[in-house]
Amino acid sequence: DRERGGDIYIYIYIYIYIYIYIYIYIEREREREREREREPRCHVDLPRAVISKMDTNRQRYPVHLSRGSACKYTDLPRGTLSENETVGSGDPASELGNQAST
Repeated sequence: DRERGGDIYIYIYIYIYIYIYIYIYIEREREREREREREPRCHVDLPRAVISKMDTNRQRYPVHLSRGSACKYTDLPRGTLSENETVGSGDPASELGNQAST
């Protein structure tokens, strides 16, 4: 039956089987990748971490001492705030909202 092309059906079947197998494998990998993107990476509350970092920066880089300076926070002069200097509302959440709107 080989002389009449009987093996061609076997080759087509194998080709289709491999094609379907590869397609299913690729779809499974894509689904796994989508699942990895959806799950939280480090279990970090991002808004809280941002607010905490902003609070730390507010303490390290007081505006009245660090404005216009490229010094490291350890090199900034130490001092206290005068009554005329404003630091902001003191609420990191409101500051975060103000920055997001600009």
